[in-house]
Amino acid sequence: NVVADVIPYSLWLLSAGDGKHSLSKPVSSVEMLSAEEKLAFSAHVATLRALGLTYVKEDFGFSNVRNFDNGSNENVRLEPEIDKLVKFEGIDDTDRKQVPALLKELLAHGATVAALRERELEAKEAQDAGEKVALKKDRPKEVSPSKLTKSSTTPSKSLLKPKTGNNSAAKNFLGKRAAKAKEAKSAKRAARVGFDRSKKTKFSNTGSGVELSKVIRFKYQKGFSQAVRAPCPLEDLLN
Repeated sequence: NVVADVIPYSLWLLSAGDGKHSLSKPVSSVEMLSAEEKLAFSAHVATLRALGLTYVKEDFGFSNVRNFDNGSNENVRLEPEIDKLVKFEGIDDTDRKQVPALLKELLAHGATVAALRERELEAKEAQDAGEKVALKKDRPKEVSPSKLTKSSTTPSKSLLKPKTGNNSAAKNFLGKRAAKAKEAKSAKRAARVGFDRSKKTKFSNTGSGVELSKVIRFKYQKGFSQAVRAPCPLEDLLN
């Protein structure tokens, strides 16, 4: 329960305390505090920042001069006023010592300075993170040796192959052009004799010696019914 547990415990943390670490001196400067009191002052500021609280001056209008002395706490209050949520009838909180008003003003100033430092630190961290991202984008990608391709490690064949001055002569000597030239030469010789080799005659594959263009082919196409095959003479197909 926030009202019964959290807020009362927070108010005890923000009290003046006892002993050498107490914040009970109405001083106008932090330098007037002892080393132990300075530690308590820093802890008090950290508690204010953690709870999101601070101290503000109470505005009484024209009657603001009333009850003003170094030991009075009526001119400085908590903001937000969480202490009003735990004020119950019949319960006295006089055992909890209040921090003097002058010291509360110093604590409020310390909390404001701590908030400014936190914002500056966050802005600096965001700027550093943005610079790191920009450097990563501008930096060229490193390629691991395992990802290097064959083309990047070995020179291309075009660099290794020596250039020849006359490619056409080499092809005529050993390539396809030499075979075509030989066929053309043999065709010319056959034409002189009177035999035309330009037209190649294809014969039947059965070995009958009949030209393939004069062979009649019959292809059997199976129908959709389960009919029984019967011998069909060639004369029945021609008539």
